[in-house]
Order: sequence, then structure tokens, then C-alpha cells
Amino acid sequence: MKQKIFSNRVIFLVPIVLLNLICFPVTGQNFSNYKLIHLNKAELLIPSNFDLDTQKITIVIHLHGKSQLIQDLYVKNNFSFPLITIHLGMFSGPYRIAFSDSNFLMSILNEAIEKIGNEKRTDLSSTKLNLIFTSFSAGYGGIREILKNETYYNMISAIVLLDGLHSDYVFNNERRIPNPEQMKDFLRFARDAIKFKKQFIITHSEIIPEGYSSTTETAQYLIDSTFTEKVFAERRWSENFIQKYYAFNGNFRVFGFYGDKAKDHMKHLYNHPFFLALIK
Repeated sequence: MKQKIFSNRVIFLVPIVLLNLICFPVTGQNFSNYKLIHLNKAELLIPSNFDLDTQKITIVIHLHGKSQLIQDLYVKNNFSFPLITIHLGMFSGPYRIAFSDSNFLMSILNEAIEKIGNEKRTDLSSTKLNLIFTSFSAGYGGIREILKNETYYNMISAIVLLDGLHSDYVFNNERRIPNPEQMKDFLRFARDAIKFKKQFIITHSEIIPEGYSSTTETAQYLIDSTFTEKVFAERRWSENFIQKYYAFNGNFRVFGFYGDKAKDHMKHLYNHPFFLALIK
């Protein structure tokens, strides 16, 4: 969430902060087939069955959420690509600041590639990277900065945003809309996904924050800007996690869900594997 403090947002913010602190259960997964490596600014999980291609390596990078939970979900669902998890705090600001320095991500990637190479006893210094980014809540602040960099943009084949895309408001004909300047790189990615050049998945709840655009509004902005059709069709993804509508256009896919409470927000993270599995 954006780091702005308003007294009438305390009711919304406090439960999410508490959920971030206490609602990351340890699932007790067996990590015997994975190697966990602590990097300088992130954590790296390498599956033992990872099929190494010295020409190109696919790496999943997740922003925001305690690493142990993401790793547990990843292992439980038997994903086979290396996973990098990055957690920088509760709000989008730290992600925006960190990733505004292009060297921040590159240093993590270089360290991860070195570690993977060491594990596989192979020199991967000239290997190309295919990056799949997943992000929950505040992590979008980092994704926005990453997409501004053309080198990174070209490395990324897919993005999954889990109830986490916000922007400031601007007024257009006296109507309040998400700030197009802050949305332009997401819109570019959506348009490339429609052309099957990328894959872009967005989920959102019905939470309405105070003072900046909701995930519903930013999703609608992208839907409208790409002339994507919404289909209202309920679907139960997991217990009490019910889809309200979907909107598909090429490889650009939006899933809108019921729920306007902090616990509803967290369900998007807990269902991370379902959406990652849609990336092909």
C-alpha cells in the first residue's frame, strides 16, 4: 500500500499490517528437493530438478510478502524454476526507492546467477535471462520502476500482480481517474500481452483506499484502455475466494474478486500458485 497517513485510513491499514506480521503460516513443506540460499538483498530457492539451459534461464521473482510463505507455496506446488523473493517492508515506497536504482535488481540477478552456476558447476555469465515477476500488494512500486528500464522490460516475459496496483488520481473532465503517467508502462505491457508478446495477469479485490486509486480502478483503467471485454462470471478458486468477473484479451487477463476486508486482500497472496500456474 502507498505510504500516506490519514486518520480515516487507520481502520484499513492496521489490519493489513497485523496480517502481514502474524498471518504467514509455516506450512511445513519438505525442502529436501530445493536449495535455499540467502543472497545479500534477497533469497534464492533452487529446485533440484531445475532443467538447466545454458542459453537462457527462467527465474521467477516475487516482490512483497515474507519469503518463507512464498517459498512454502512454491514448494507445495512443485514449481521447477529458481525463485527469488524480495521483501522490503509494508509499503510501496521502499520498493519504488530501491528499484529506481537500476543496479539494485542487476546486483541481485548477478548474485543469483553466480549461485545457480556454482550449484550446477557451470559458467552462466553469458546466459540470457527470462524473468517472470509476481508481486503482491505494495510490490507494484518496484514493478513500476523496473518497467521503466528497457533492458529489464525486454527480459520480462510475464507479470502477475496480486491485488496490488495503485496510482495517484488526476482529473479528466472533472472525473477522477488513475494517473496515466504512473500507469503508462503497465498499459504498454498489457498491450504487448494482447499481442502475445508478453503475459500479464492482474487480480484485485473490492477494497477502496482513501486518497489514491484502488486496484479495481487501475484494473478498470487498463481494461478500458485496451478495449478488453469484462465477463461477469462467478467462480470459487478456493474457500471464500470467489471471482466476480474476468476480462481476457490475448495474454492480458484480469480477475476481479469479491471482498473488501484485509483478510480478502491476503487471499490473493495465499492463492499465488494458482495464478503463477497460468503462466505458460
